[in-house]
Amino acid sequence: MLRNICHKIKLNTTYYFIIAGMLVLFGCQPLNVIHTTSEKIETNNVEIASAGVVQMISPYKTELDQLMEVEIATLADDLILEQPESNLGNHIAEIVYWQAKQSLEMPIDCAITNIGGLRVPYVNSGPLKVKDAYQIMPFDNYVVVMQLSGKTLRELVSKMASYKGWPVHKMSYEIKEQHAVNIKVDGVLLDNNKEYSVC
Repeated sequence: MLRNICHKIKLNTTYYFIIAGMLVLFGCQPLNVIHTTSEKIETNNVEIASAGVVQMISPYKTELDQLMEVEIATLADDLILEQPESNLGNHIAEIVYWQAKQSLEMPIDCAITNIGGLRVPYVNSGPLKVKDAYQIMPFDNYVVVMQLSGKTLRELVSKMASYKGWPVHKMSYEIKEQHAVNIKVDGVLLDNNKEYSVC
């Protein structure tokens, strides 16, 4: 590939070997940071935007504000995010489970959600709006379905237990001394030799 690049930019053989030599000598060496600086910038002082900017974004802001106010559900109870489990975390895992099952039209054994992706500590009962959904999960994450052996799934759940537990659906486990025990998938004890579809 380097030969093709050098040929395209008409470098002679001497330059080719010099460039190749530099890449070999320096290309795989780690860089050492010699000096860094940082500065704290306060962001709580919002400046008034210029009239031109306000006018430019106004149609988009109006449309976006309307979309964010659309009610998508009504919550009978407050949803709280806690570890090792909570109604908010497990509800999100259930949504992920059903969305994967419906979208992929395949059997899914259980769902796991990384608690770090859930960004609010609670959601009040009452109307749930689009803006609330974006506050709960503000990232453009993808749902991934993996085929895991029971042994690998056991290792994953034990890792989750060492982090005080993550939200799950169609799965249960207990945490004893930061290890997962009594792991069940859809009410049945985890089998190390079985394959599981996990989203």
